[in-house]
Amino acid sequence: AYRDHQNAYAKSLRDTWSKFYSAIINNSPGNSKLLFSTINHLLKPQTPLHKDTTEEQCDNFITFFRKKVETIRSLLSNSAALLVLTVNPQPGPTQPLCCFTNISQHEACEFETQAHAVSFLCGPSYPT
Repeated sequence: AYRDHQNAYAKSLRDTWSKFYSAIINNSPGNSKLLFSTINHLLKPQTPLHKDTTEEQCDNFITFFRKKVETIRSLLSNSAALLVLTVNPQPGPTQPLCCFTNISQHEACEFETQAHAVSFLCGPSYPT
């Protein structure tokens, strides 16, 4: 009974994926970019990024960012207190932010991919 259930499940899954991709292909006539992207996805599925990520690494990651948030909040509350004590609160000329270094498009995409992978792996274990 178990093996029959597994076979039925696998068949149902194959049929569902088949219908899904057939709908994409049939609903995209003339959109060769989408069609080739879909076929490429089928032939070369993406591998998961961090297979060896441990729970300890996830804990370290979340601790690092929590400390960053606490530090930023502390700095903001301290600077807000200083602003209240200022005798002449007239704003000076605005200056552009200069403490951030520029990064390339590639670096931004890489960071986003890594952040998504880590949050995906750690997601269910940690409340937000």
